[in-house]
Amino acid sequence: MKLCDIHAALEAEQLLSGDQAFATLVAIEQLAAFEGIPVKMLDYSAPQFAQSYPLHNKPKIAMGQPQYQAWRKAILDAQLLSDPGDVDGDPWVSLGRAEILGSKKRSTTLYDFRNHLPAGTLPCEVSGALVRECFGALTMLEKQRFRAGFASFLRLFDNDLALRTGLLPIEKPARLPKSHNHFSLVTMAPDLREWRATLTARKSVNALDYLNRLCLAAGRLNGETDTLEDLRNNLPNLPNPESLDLPSITKGVLRIYVMQLLRDLGGPNPHLNAVEQAWADLRTAARAAGCKTSEIWAIGKPAAAKGIAPSRITAEDVTDIMRSYKQNSMPAVCRKGCTQFDALRGILPETALPPQPLGIRYIPRRKAALAPEEPQTCKAATQAHHGWKDLYAAFRARGWSASKVGATLAPLKARCLAAGHAPEDLTQEVFRALEADTATAEQARFRNAVRHLRALGQDDPRYAMFHHSLPDVRTGRTHGGVPESCAADLDELLDCMNAAPPTRRNTRVTVGVVADALGRPDITLTDLLRTDLSNLDLGKHEPRKKIHAGKLQSLCGFLDLPWTPAWRELQTVVVASGLGAKDNPVPKILAWHPGTAPEGVSLAWAQDLHSKLRSTLHNPPYGRADLAQSLARNLAAFDRLHDLPQVVASGLLPPKIGKIR
Repeated sequence: MKLCDIHAALEAEQLLSGDQAFATLVAIEQLAAFEGIPVKMLDYSAPQFAQSYPLHNKPKIAMGQPQYQAWRKAILDAQLLSDPGDVDGDPWVSLGRAEILGSKKRSTTLYDFRNHLPAGTLPCEVSGALVRECFGALTMLEKQRFRAGFASFLRLFDNDLALRTGLLPIEKPARLPKSHNHFSLVTMAPDLREWRATLTARKSVNALDYLNRLCLAAGRLNGETDTLEDLRNNLPNLPNPESLDLPSITKGVLRIYVMQLLRDLGGPNPHLNAVEQAWADLRTAARAAGCKTSEIWAIGKPAAAKGIAPSRITAEDVTDIMRSYKQNSMPAVCRKGCTQFDALRGILPETALPPQPLGIRYIPRRKAALAPEEPQTCKAATQAHHGWKDLYAAFRARGWSASKVGATLAPLKARCLAAGHAPEDLTQEVFRALEADTATAEQARFRNAVRHLRALGQDDPRYAMFHHSLPDVRTGRTHGGVPESCAADLDELLDCMNAAPPTRRNTRVTVGVVADALGRPDITLTDLLRTDLSNLDLGKHEPRKKIHAGKLQSLCGFLDLPWTPAWRELQTVVVASGLGAKDNPVPKILAWHPGTAPEGVSLAWAQDLHSKLRSTLHNPPYGRADLAQSLARNLAAFDRLHDLPQVVASGLLPPKIGKIR
């Protein structure tokens, strides 16, 4: 499609629209100006324009390099959209352009793929065999970039614009195997492949796939004529996979792979000498016969080091082995191993065992008898255990699982049983004493158990005493809670403020902490809020004293506002509308003392106060522009109350003030 036809299509809004169409029209008209001909005479078609105006060798035109490239791109994009094909004179570059335009990407990664293909390879010539051949010759880092580029190439088959260019292969190449798909990435000899089909354990298949690939990379196998014996003989002393540019695994995993294959292959282990192999065969045969072999290693390993086979070991040899151990516990392990070794007689062939049994037995140490407890103490402990057992059953009857009951009550039960307390012995004094001796990390679980016991006391008459004898605590509480003398007043104050739930929780914590520090459970809320914390010791809450003091000051500030019946009514209406304390402008406006009623908030009052705040005479030496800005924000929020129908319907709002300067 010629550029003159593209220009006509753009003018008719058939190809592009908006700013992109306008920019392309201007670019084509600039080209006509450079050529010195009318737009209707522009007969450039793909790839003539790209060849006449190359990307890097800019012709001598009045345009900088960045501007030139953007101008060129606009025209080539329009050519590709109007008539998909090789508009750049390079099919790879044209496909990259289609990738960006068709998927709205900002860049292309096809060059990472193209650069590793044979020189002169066209996109339509890419096949699965070619990709796998090129992939196998790359380093690990190059393979990662190649994979990303090939993935971009495959995504072009889902790109309608790229498909319409006709530059892609007819058949979509298959994806590359994953980097850890060792079976698909390399060849495997027919004998090994047949044996692989007989393996049932997945870990054996994984071990074979990886070790076959490692041996091929190291040149120990050829992948064509290898036998199982070749594989067994090449497993010892394998090289480091990283040195061969293979996916790395730890030394422990590599050792597990090797041992797994050796067990599956059977026969002698190339890692072991004849004596070590004899001990390994003995343990394998014993396990196959269902015998215990967990401690035979304690005599087998040192015996093999001395060259003593299992058929020649004697009691004197075992005695020397036990003397050679430096750890006091090892002779006992050796005795257990001797017991397991002698138990194999009559089960394994006689040729695998010595003529005479070792005769060394393991004799467990007898524990010292516990001192008898006093009858009265034993009876109390038994009663406490029965009491806790019944309490667990009560929670299970409420639908709790055994694990949940144990996880919830275990910390409290353990401390109580250690002190000899049954559930009915729990009182506030007992709880506080146990809590004081509990680690800080466990106190939350400790209080959580008490909270559930109080809840049980409300529902189960048998445990009604918990509701009265145990303190009302929360899981995370570290104080005695809000005193009853000021709880109602505090709730009323927070409701009047319409405080958010986090603010309510923090406020109750502050009140509880200060009440505990004062030691006055009968204190009123007014007296508590006006407490000076500067000389008061808050105990473990001392680091947060400044925060608690600020909370008390905030509550006092709200109470000390010049509330009148009219302002209280407006506050109630605003709270009822659902506006939270953070967004409520009523207390903030009232702090500026506008008068006894909301009608006092007027433009004249606001402008007068704003001028005084900025005045250097009223607020020397520089004025208080910060307070003036705060006033303006508060007044704007006050004006927004007119957007709340419920507040407007009350008739308490003055007219909107608007801007005050």
